[in-house]
Amino acid sequence: MMMLTECLAWMDSMGWVGWLMPLAVLLLIGLAATALARLLFFKGNAVKGDRS
Repeated sequence: MMMLTECLAWMDSMGWVGWLMPLAVLLLIGLAATALARLLFFKGNAVKGDRS
């Protein structure tokens, strides 16, 4: 397991991409968790339009 200083040094050596990738992954995980929570907990509360 990498220590925090080694991880930060590795990220810094990659330039801006090294900082963008972890942030993008965290954003995608957050969006997936939000979508899953909405699907599980708010599925029955959705307002459905009349299709007739």
